Amino acid sequence: EHSVHPKRALFGTEIEATQTLSDYSLATLDACTMKEANGGQFEICPPESFYWEHHPSVFGGYTGCVGENLLIPCGQDGFGGLSGMVTYQKPIIWNPETQTCEDTGYTPQTQLYWIRSGHPMDKYELIKRTGLNPVIKFPFVRGPYPSYSWGDEHGADEADLWPVMKDFLVYLGAHTEAQLEEFNGYPTEGAEQSMDLLFAAKALEFALTSCTRHFYIFTEAPGYGYDFAQAATWANTQASNFYANETCTCWPNCNEPTIEFTQVGWFPGTPFPSAPGGDGENYVATSSNYNSPWIETLVMPENPSGAIKIAQLPTYKRVCDGVYVYPMYFGHRNWRVPINEMQDCSGWAYSITKVYSAAFRAGLVSYRLDQPNFADAMTRMASLAGSGANGQVSDMTWMGYIEFMRLVMASGPIDSPTSWIGAYVEIMKEKYGALTDATTNCPFMELTNPGGGAYSFWIAKPPMYGLDLVDYFWEGFGVSAFSYNWGFRGADPADYYGPGVTINDFTRMQLYRDINVYHEVARRMQLACSGSAAEGFLTFDEYVASKTARRARKLSDGAMSREEHIADVKAVAAHLTDKQAARIADMRLNRDRFSRRISTEC
Repeated sequence: EHSVHPKRALFGTEIEATQTLSDYSLATLDACTMKEANGGQFEICPPESFYWEHHPSVFGGYTGCVGENLLIPCGQDGFGGLSGMVTYQKPIIWNPETQTCEDTGYTPQTQLYWIRSGHPMDKYELIKRTGLNPVIKFPFVRGPYPSYSWGDEHGADEADLWPVMKDFLVYLGAHTEAQLEEFNGYPTEGAEQSMDLLFAAKALEFALTSCTRHFYIFTEAPGYGYDFAQAATWANTQASNFYANETCTCWPNCNEPTIEFTQVGWFPGTPFPSAPGGDGENYVATSSNYNSPWIETLVMPENPSGAIKIAQLPTYKRVCDGVYVYPMYFGHRNWRVPINEMQDCSGWAYSITKVYSAAFRAGLVSYRLDQPNFADAMTRMASLAGSGANGQVSDMTWMGYIEFMRLVMASGPIDSPTSWIGAYVEIMKEKYGALTDATTNCPFMELTNPGGGAYSFWIAKPPMYGLDLVDYFWEGFGVSAFSYNWGFRGADPADYYGPGVTINDFTRMQLYRDINVYHEVARRMQLACSGSAAEGFLTFDEYVASKTARRARKLSDGAMSREEHIADVKAVAAHLTDKQAARIADMRLNRDRFSRRISTEC
């Protein structure tokens, strides 16, 4: 036992030098930490922000509430950076000249909203509903360089991580103890790195034992994408050991670093795609032949559709993303992980990202022990990714991951509304409920996945076909969302959703912003679906008239000046003020610039 510093105040009361830490519960000490940070039960900042004290050289030493994103002053979300305060017409902007926060006159009812990538912003509601003070403790008690199970002769520092992860997965209802005994796991920086490791290892497994070098990633559309270039780079470091034979199409260059990936989309009910293998034969995607170049990937549930997909390829040719394997993403299964629908996979990627924080980088990649060639390839790839040059995993990563999982499990049963998972379920219910109620019988769009997944996935109805649904999210609701037109990976949505549907008839809007954001968006959607619009935005009929007129003149948004856009808006929506019309003109030009970036980068 060690005495607390005699001058240390605990909730305004000094702790006497004779008192010891054992006199105080860990919960009390966590509360003390949060009080000092002005967070947790002592939160002084609004949602999507937290208290921070900047260095004098940063924002003039601003002290107070900053955006969780980018730590920008002024106590609101930080999406878009400093310029985003203007672009999204937020209630407050930072004046760099006076180094003060200034009111803009905009309100949550009139501002624009960035709801694109899945940055978790549910901290405020989770802490309010659970009463927890989530504090991860890092006592500095170790001095050596790390040693991990992927190759260091000294052993495995992180040996406790996988057993705790197994306990956590059983707690979530995602797997049984017996199922998990067939796997081992390594720590990573998150699900993205885990998936890249799985692709690299699976490709390496086959490159070491077959002619295959070009791998085709079979994906039921729409499907998420990964950094396949990085996976190829890792696998290609082993080129000198690749299988080489004159019967291979790679001969005589089989030991060159030529592994590459191509992602291919497919819809149920359509013919399976095929591709050439490294032996010169053509293989349908579902082939069980070892020389087939196909590898399957599944996300459970899928991003963004929320679909629970059925595996099509053999297990040894499938790797899976479990970043969303939490009850709050299975509203279409009564808010429980459907353990009987979990697919059998060679390996899984897990992460803390979608249960609390993407800033706290911590994940785990698991792999089957009964696939020895794959297990060997995983060790090689993990050793490379976790090397000193690429960034060894910190104690703070795997120790913090363990502590967080234990914190969640100790918060109570998953069906308790005050447990971490139970509270998150209630938050997602409320978000989905608001959006569903607002758009029931909407004449121009439909929510395809009520309760399913971490993203709301919208499809246009016939009156909106071909008119870029995502653009109306901007001009009709004031929401910057993703079209996800690149997510079909070559598959034609008309084959699945029906004639007339195109890749531009879908919109993905993530569900990680604070809950009040979705209540406001739902209000705007309900107005639009009833034939009117929120103040300052276009009705559906006005949007269609404007879009149709511009297309008839073969004018793209980028080909029109700001003044031409203002005139176009005023022509269809005379009720808008000049300022409101100018706002929509600016929205179109900003969207055009972003769309051109997407077309070249995604």
